[in-house]
Amino acid sequence: MEIWYKELGFSNNPFSIKPAVYHNELYGYDINAIINKVKQGKIFFIEGEYGRGKTTILKKVIKEFGGQKKLIYYSCNRVEDNLDIQKLINERPGFFSKLFGRTPNDMILLLDEVQDLPSEDFEQDFEQVLQSYNKYFKSIVLVSADYDKIKFTNGLKDLIGNNIIKLDELKDEDSIKIIRKRIGNRLLTDDQIKRIGKKSGNNPRKLLKNCEEVCRYAVDLGYDNVKDDHIDKILGK
Repeated sequence: MEIWYKELGFSNNPFSIKPAVYHNELYGYDINAIINKVKQGKIFFIEGEYGRGKTTILKKVIKEFGGQKKLIYYSCNRVEDNLDIQKLINERPGFFSKLFGRTPNDMILLLDEVQDLPSEDFEQDFEQVLQSYNKYFKSIVLVSADYDKIKFTNGLKDLIGNNIIKLDELKDEDSIKIIRKRIGNRLLTDDQIKRIGKKSGNNPRKLLKNCEEVCRYAVDLGYDNVKDDHIDKILGK
């Protein structure tokens, strides 16, 4: 039996949640404002639950500045390693200045999943971050699900100040834009998309996964449009 979405003429799964597939999707915040914060040399925090678009933002920042070979990305969920900023700088690839033993002072640091830094070392880790700002990095981006749960040192908290970007839940119109961009005016009505969005907690990834489950179910039953009772069956009334 043919894969369900190919029966409808799609060459790929239109509801894929892989960031690389639909990398331009970002709702609830202006990506240009984030890029400008980096250019202005800000240190700021991006807050959002899983599936709200943090990875999309980081990919856009990397795409914008990575080609200049002055960007370092580090995911703090690599629990086998303690944060060592000097080591990250020394191991940075492709810098011409390494040949002469010089360290640039205008690099960009992206620290992802900062909630996973070892709790017993967080003061030392964040002191490193603080000391490296302006000395090595013109901008630092810290990313996690909840700002209030991170035990920042007072110095770092003062530097961040009000530069906290919160990725909020999707609005109805955002949910419709995401799905319409992927499937056009097919399969689902706007009201059905809004309904699935609410059942998904207005979370982009959950919205996509639930739309996929509902549409697959409808196609497997021989329909080319989703019925309301299909949503009831898969996601509950």
